[in-house]
Amino acid sequence: MQGSKKGFVSHVVKKNQSVKIVHCMIHREVLVSKALPSILKDTLNEVVSVVNYIKANALRSRIFAALCEAMDLDYKTLLYHTEVRWLSKGKVLNRFLFMKVEIVSFIDTEEVDFSFLKEDIWWLRVSFLSDIFDKLNDLNLKLQGAQENFITISGKLKGFEEKLRLWSLKVSKSNFGSFPTVDSNPSKIQIKQEIGDTLKSLSESFLKYFPNLDVTEMEWVVNPFAVCEAINLEEELEENLIDLRNDLVFKRIFAEKELSEFWTYLNNKFPRLSSKAIELLLPFGSSYLCEHGFSALTEMKSKKRERLQMIDKEMCVCLSKIEPHINRICMEKQSQISH
Repeated sequence: MQGSKKGFVSHVVKKNQSVKIVHCMIHREVLVSKALPSILKDTLNEVVSVVNYIKANALRSRIFAALCEAMDLDYKTLLYHTEVRWLSKGKVLNRFLFMKVEIVSFIDTEEVDFSFLKEDIWWLRVSFLSDIFDKLNDLNLKLQGAQENFITISGKLKGFEEKLRLWSLKVSKSNFGSFPTVDSNPSKIQIKQEIGDTLKSLSESFLKYFPNLDVTEMEWVVNPFAVCEAINLEEELEENLIDLRNDLVFKRIFAEKELSEFWTYLNNKFPRLSSKAIELLLPFGSSYLCEHGFSALTEMKSKKRERLQMIDKEMCVCLSKIEPHINRICMEKQSQISH
């Protein structure tokens, strides 16, 4: 995609030099989440090794499930960690921590050396990993959605970057309230340094992958009726923005429509201002729509339907926002043709 000579981007730029290239911001957020100190990376790998040991063997899996059922647990199995799934780490760690007693009891009956499961500080590190990946997963989900754009995604990432600094400041004062699982452990002070190092590493990684998240100059697009300075706008556009800001009819319409729909609606009244706003809203902040389409395709074309021929028409139905009138369609069809 990004190849300088044969990549998709290079072919697009040859046709239009003014095209703005944006690397998927969700993928970059996932790269940020990999910035962990070595000791916590080792802890995560050890969690994965325990999960793989239990789930890799069918007999062990059944015995573990029977143990969980006997202990009246809500879950019967652990979750596999898959690197390509964005939310995998957080879900795996949450389930692992939830089944702590069952895991330790099961491993005690096995002839395998997982001595770290007996260490309280190791479980404390797992608790912190669970808390921090919960927050990263929450951010990841907020960045997804068909209505998200470059401006809204940048704002959410900027907010998380500021939260990292706040958490780091609190931890330096031995306040672990932002990490509830860690905070409930009386030995939490033992990993204070590791938490601080992790938050510092994540902050540095954010600066590396998101060097500029300032969207102040686009604030007028998100809320044209707020009193804010319109940066880098021509005089005519600034005057149009003032006219728009003082029009009560458009203010009511702004409250009723989506952001992109509102600026498209203004095309007849303020064509140049509308075009400028749409130009800033147009860049895709992420590859969410592509991923959404791919998920729909894999859901439809399973092993049982691998010979499906009209895939393009079915994709149109799956990805359409129009709700079908199922009852009306059924009424127009005769279920049984009389002989």
